[in-house]
Amino acid sequence: MKNNKMKHDSAHLSDNMQVMDIGTDDIKFFVRRSRAPGAYSRLKESIKELGLKQPIHVKDISQWSPSDRRRSDGGLFKYELICGQGRLQAFRELGWTRVPAIIVDVPEEEIVGRFLAENVMRKKLSWFEKANLVKRDVESGMDIESIRQKYFVTTGQAYKYLRILRHASDTLLGTAEIEKLSMNQAEELTSVDANAQEIVVEVMKEERLDPGQIKSLVKAAKGLQKKGVLSKSALTTSLHQIQAALKEVRGKLKVIRLHWTLGPYNLRRLLNENQRLTKGLDAQGVDYSDFMDTISEEEN
Repeated sequence: MKNNKMKHDSAHLSDNMQVMDIGTDDIKFFVRRSRAPGAYSRLKESIKELGLKQPIHVKDISQWSPSDRRRSDGGLFKYELICGQGRLQAFRELGWTRVPAIIVDVPEEEIVGRFLAENVMRKKLSWFEKANLVKRDVESGMDIESIRQKYFVTTGQAYKYLRILRHASDTLLGTAEIEKLSMNQAEELTSVDANAQEIVVEVMKEERLDPGQIKSLVKAAKGLQKKGVLSKSALTTSLHQIQAALKEVRGKLKVIRLHWTLGPYNLRRLLNENQRLTKGLDAQGVDYSDFMDTISEEEN
């Protein structure tokens, strides 16, 4: 059914636009976009049941330098996706290794135009998607003033986009890990080198940390790197030490709040007589012995 459907759709193509089956792993995303879960699930199910109604469009990049075509596994991309990210992504997730595609030869500015035409009207671009478009236009020779007008960004934002992408780890860019962060978080992460970035992200994922904690992780990574001992295990240990210290501080703050709210003598009375309170503090690891000692000294 899938092959028949493709033959039917191919009949509407011009003579110079032939459909070819190409390897899904040979295709480099132009700009990886986040997908709306509901719409994407329906697209994926439709492709699974009915096949691909419309081929994706790609550009042959085999003449590019190897450094610009490098995959995260060390291999080389042969094509760059122009349009059809959802379709390509569905093929990959379904485990299908080849996808019908039309190979077109278009200039760089037209690739950006096609991407914008296909995507901008659907959903507001993320900072990461806009950053990649800005980078592409700068590399093609567009000046910053033209970029400001085209994407409605400030000069500072344009340079921040370029700075983040220039310093970001190739591995994190390839797996879209950078895209999961806010622009400010990505800027914080890329203030360290590629190896440190990857260690920070690995620790974040393994410890299930919120991206909001990236600043403290990067700071800890810089400290370890300065000592020449940065590794995933070292950063994880440092993180646990920070968490333990914060827990102790929070515990003391809880008792201080009680101290100031109730007064020292009422607090001691509560601690001495209310087992539920002491058990609750003990369960959270709150050490209140210093306060008891201080109150005793004041009485003497």
